[in-house]
Amino acid sequence: MIPMHRTTSKRSGFTLIELLLVIAIIAILATVMLPLVRGAMNAQKKATATGAIAALSGACERYRKLYGDFPCARTGTPLTYTADQPNYRQDLYLQLTGQRRLRSTALAGGGVGLDLYTVPAGSERPLVTPELVEACTATGTVPSPISITGCTEFMDPWGNAYDYRYRILNAATTSATVAPYTSWLSPEFFIVSCGAKYKAGIVASIPHVPLIGEYWDTSGGGSPMVRTGTIPSTYFENSITATTGIGQRADNITNWSGR
Repeated sequence: MIPMHRTTSKRSGFTLIELLLVIAIIAILATVMLPLVRGAMNAQKKATATGAIAALSGACERYRKLYGDFPCARTGTPLTYTADQPNYRQDLYLQLTGQRRLRSTALAGGGVGLDLYTVPAGSERPLVTPELVEACTATGTVPSPISITGCTEFMDPWGNAYDYRYRILNAATTSATVAPYTSWLSPEFFIVSCGAKYKAGIVASIPHVPLIGEYWDTSGGGSPMVRTGTIPSTYFENSITATTGIGQRADNITNWSGR
């Protein structure tokens, strides 16, 4: 008796339904995993920003031991909060990288005036390097490799400049005694990052430089962060408005010296 052999057909690929099913599963997994990956990345960046703020704060403490006070803003820095004020950030950068330092001057009428002295090239004493805290120019250009030359601001991991607030120097005169500082009533400085949730306001022309209102609470018709050095109760509330589109301070990463 001749045995009968059953012939079978071999499948050479997936059916359309199977392919669609696999694609659907991949899409579902991607949808589930993407927020987790984004959250992990932001958590890493937040840790980086927190460490950078700690490094900047430590450098400010060392600066005070060397020159008598924390880094100050130059004479004539505007108090207005209605526009971006880069002097604070840029003066901080120049002082912590050793390009400028506080200098005391005896006044003819008695007392002491302070100014920011430009250190001769080659005599800088950096207290923090751009390799430790990323830096770039005011227009967003990052020199490659990163170096002191060409940089003007310290940048956070989201591409925004850290903002800094402390005292503004008075003009040192030779005819009268003047107090060395104005416009800051707290004995501590303040450093802030806009954090991960920040989105450039519709009135911001340079996305990496947020406006004053995006760093500080300017509610109540004044700017308490500039004039008094205090954090108002509404500081960490979101304050996006239809006219400016700015806000997201709830995610800001902040530091007061000594805390």
